[in-house]
Amino acid sequence: MSTAKKVTLVTADKVEFEVDEAVAMKFGIVKSFLEENPEQIPLPNVYSNVLSLIIEYSKAHLEFASSENNIEKAKEFDENFVKAQNHETLVAMLKAANYLEEK
Repeated sequence: MSTAKKVTLVTADKVEFEVDEAVAMKFGIVKSFLEENPEQIPLPNVYSNVLSLIIEYSKAHLEFASSENNIEKAKEFDENFVKAQNHETLVAMLKAANYLEEK
């Protein structure tokens, strides 16, 4: 069981995601909200179906960054991840990532 500090993200459709702070901190907008309300961070421009994909992507890249020689694994993950999404979902993810200031 993870002992990492958790952050609750609340989407536009009122779905709550409890994620590790390390994942949440990849989103620039979260940093400012954490100072105001560390309990829950509202994300009124992001829907749950898109946020779940962005969280999945961010978690994977945090894991890749924590180990050496994962460049090829990261590239393969990215390629497969993008191929698995339809055009509409990719556009929604890009818009949400921009809003979240995903790093």
